[in-house]
Amino acid sequence: MSEDPEPLKPLRAPLPDNTGGYGWDDRYEEIVKIFPHEPLEKYLRNGFHPVTLGERFSDGRYTVRHKLGFGGNATVWLARDDRENQWVALKIKQAKVSLDDIEQDPEVKALKLLEHKYTIHDPTKPRCFSRLIHYFQHIGPNGTHTCLVTELLGPSIAQMIRVFDAMIPWDDPNYQEVETFRPDTILRSSRQLLEAVETLRLWGIVHGGMEPHPSFSSRSKPSY
Repeated sequence: MSEDPEPLKPLRAPLPDNTGGYGWDDRYEEIVKIFPHEPLEKYLRNGFHPVTLGERFSDGRYTVRHKLGFGGNATVWLARDDRENQWVALKIKQAKVSLDDIEQDPEVKALKLLEHKYTIHDPTKPRCFSRLIHYFQHIGPNGTHTCLVTELLGPSIAQMIRVFDAMIPWDDPNYQEVETFRPDTILRSSRQLLEAVETLRLWGIVHGGMEPHPSFSSRSKPSY
């Protein structure tokens, strides 16, 4: 009778902060080359949709061209809207958080409410929120996914801060030579952020939390 084969061992010990046991980052030494990314083990039934560059959505209207980011329950992609001839952001939610009735999706409801408030007040002013262009459901190998198409925005404030933080430390003698945010840029961004919060308050809406991550700069065209 043959002995059971020895189970495969990870290439290295678990990371110190990995309290859940072994993960993808423990098994593949080259995984750092594609960090950061969403947990790959969530690409299963009711999880993330496995998107490929060039993949088309909504009857061929949107073509995925590049990855923009990810969150706990969704991935976000740069896509080309071939019908309207414009760049958009395509957010694809995990199947487990995608409702059968897409009209009841909390994010869809929130963005539609914001758009309604915007149109009945002063639509001549710039929006203080991301405009919802389209929403639909996509059926893939891991289930049915709610997809939101919004206008394409620039990098978040948090991303821009990280870029400057990665430059020469403030105590370095060459610190003054490092390019940083201009004072007028800081004041203009701060004012716009405060005006957005005040606008929501006037509309009877309370922002659930204020931090750099959900704040984006506006961009009509990608930089490439």
